[in-house]
Order: sequence, then C-alpha cells, then structure tokens
Amino acid sequence: MSKQMPVVEQPSFPAHTVSISDFGAVGDGSRLNTEAMQQAIDACAAAGGGTVVIPAGLWLTGPLELRSRIRLHAEKGAVIAFSRDKALYPLLTGYWEGQTAVRYQPTISGSGLMDIAITGEGVFDGNGDAWRPVKDWKMTSKQWSALLASGGVVDLETNIWWPDDGAMPGGYLKNVDNSSQLLRHERIMRGYFLPHSSSKRSSSTSAAYLTRGLESAPL
Repeated sequence: MSKQMPVVEQPSFPAHTVSISDFGAVGDGSRLNTEAMQQAIDACAAAGGGTVVIPAGLWLTGPLELRSRIRLHAEKGAVIAFSRDKALYPLLTGYWEGQTAVRYQPTISGSGLMDIAITGEGVFDGNGDAWRPVKDWKMTSKQWSALLASGGVVDLETNIWWPDDGAMPGGYLKNVDNSSQLLRHERIMRGYFLPHSSSKRSSSTSAAYLTRGLESAPL
C-alpha cells in the first residue's frame, strides 16, 4: 500500500498591514534601511502579525530577521539590495551539512518560526558577487579575464576565484566552534558566507532572488 504525502499547510496571516516607509525607510539606494525595516517587521509581529509592504524603490539594507505570522511583500518596482559591507553581518555558530560551523547571519533569517512568506513582484538582490567563490571552468575565458580584472584573489591550485584575501582561507577553515577560535579567525571567516536557518510553514511567491541563490532567504 502506497503512503500518501501529508497535506502541506499554507501559511495564514492577519489582515494587518504596515509599510516600511512608515518607519523611516528611504528607497534611494544609498540610505541604509536595516533598522527601519526591522522595526516594521517587529511592530507588525507585535500587533499579532500581518503583511510588511516594501514599496517601489531601491532599498539598501543589512540582514533582516523575520517573525512568526509575517508576510514580507515586495511590490512591483521594489529592489531590496543587501549591503556588501560584511561588518553588518554578525558571525553565528550553527550547523552546515550536519557539522558545527561558524557562518554569517543570513540576509533574511528566522528560527523556530510559523506562518511566514515572501511575496510580490519585487527583487531581493543578495549582491552575491561580493561573497561567493567562482570556478574558472564554469565561465568563458572572457568572463574569467573580466572577473580577474575586478580584483579578488585566485587559489592557483584549484583555479577558484575568491572576492578578497580573507575569503579564501575562510572557505577552507574547519571546526571553528568556540569563542576563542572565532575571535582568532574572525577576519577570514568574515570573507566567507554560508548561512543557516530553518522555519515551519514558509512560502515565497513571485518575489525574485538575485545572486546568493537560496542563501538569500534560507527559510
């Protein structure tokens, strides 16, 4: 007898709606909106949940933490650009592929959450070129030459490009799982990003993600 898959429960949200603009966020591409956007999320959650609207505009931000019963809705024309400044992303101890590891706080994260969603026609841009290593055999020679000209460093043994001189040793660092090691290796860990997070009953509909792939919103 075949087993039936359990029914997937869709997240549900109260009708309450807030806009990040009401909390002082400015979509000019230069103002850092982390605090304002997080305040909007937290205020909506404190009211019992609902939808946090991101209007059209270019919204620069650092990492954001979702709360239970929150839908983050990016309207058409909204681009949420996560900052390339690594100092904005705290280092956290968690797990990667079943092993204890230190990683950056993800661009959008949550822990133990229920009923969350990211929707709309906007774009979430993780600026992945500032974070991710690139293998030369996955590019054309012209693309590889342009990448080398942009800066960064190359591991000559593997022909992998890294965005800065801290990223390469950080990418190979293993078993950094206590505070003394973390402080000692913080500079190179800050050059390498692999996040971690989990939640229940989450969804993303229509909102587009650029670069850093699923790591942009590990829900």
